[in-house]
Amino acid sequence: MLTTEFKINFLEPADGDRIRALGTVMKAGRTLTFAQAEVFAEADGHERLIEYFTATMMAVEGRAGIED
Repeated sequence: MLTTEFKINFLEPADGDRIRALGTVMKAGRTLTFAQAEVFAEADGHERLIEYFTATMMAVEGRAGIED
């Protein structure tokens, strides 16, 4: 996989007792895949969104001129 685009939005400091990330593939195509993730910080039983990012990745396995 190669990353063709990657954007991170830092929304708040990562203060907390625990950090949790939830990622989702939004569309998986033959060549390009689009994914997003949300990162949460948990403190005192409350969770808040601290980071949001998106990525577009390109599959290169088996493509001419690219070594595995």
